[in-house]
Amino acid sequence: MVDVNLLPWRVMLKEERMKQRQCFLIILASITLLWMITHLGFNCFLQAMDTHQQELQDQLITLSGQTQQKQVDSSFMMINQIQLNQKELLHFFKSIMNENSMWSEIASKNNQINLFGMMDSYEMLTEFVKRYHFLNNTNLMTILNVKTVENSSAISFHVQIARAVMTCLSEIQKDNASA
Repeated sequence: MVDVNLLPWRVMLKEERMKQRQCFLIILASITLLWMITHLGFNCFLQAMDTHQQELQDQLITLSGQTQQKQVDSSFMMINQIQLNQKELLHFFKSIMNENSMWSEIASKNNQINLFGMMDSYEMLTEFVKRYHFLNNTNLMTILNVKTVENSSAISFHVQIARAVMTCLSEIQKDNASA
C-alpha cells in the first residue's frame, strides 16, 4: 500500500510550528546576544571609569601631599621666624627693664598683648618703642595711653603688641615678678 497522507493540514501545521520555533529561537538568540554585548560594554565602561577615578585619586593624593609639604615647610619657616623674634623680644624686654622702669601688668586680650607700666620719662618710652620696632618689625607695638604721674617726671603707659609674642609672656611675667 502506498503511504498517502490524507490529512495534509497536519503536515502544514507541523511545518508552521517548526517555523515558529525557529523564529522564536532566532529572536531569543538575538536578545541574548544583545544583552551580552550591552552587559559586556557596560562592564568595560565601568572598569574604565574606575581606572580613571583611581588615576585621579592618585594624582590628587600626590598633589595634596606636595601642597601639604609646601604648607608644612612654610609653616615651619614661619614658626622658626616667630621663635627667633620671640627670643629677641624676650632679650629686648629683659635689657630695657632697669631701675627706672617697671611693668605693673601684662595681659592678653583677643589677638594682642597689653603692657601696663611706669617709666621715668616719655623719652624713655619712645626709645623703648623705637628699639622694639628696630628689633622686631613684624609685630608692631602701639602706644595706647600715656599719663604723667603727679609731682614727678615719671609716666604711666599702656602699649599693645601683636599676639605672635604670646609664648614668651610667661617668661616676661616671671622675670618681672622676680625683679
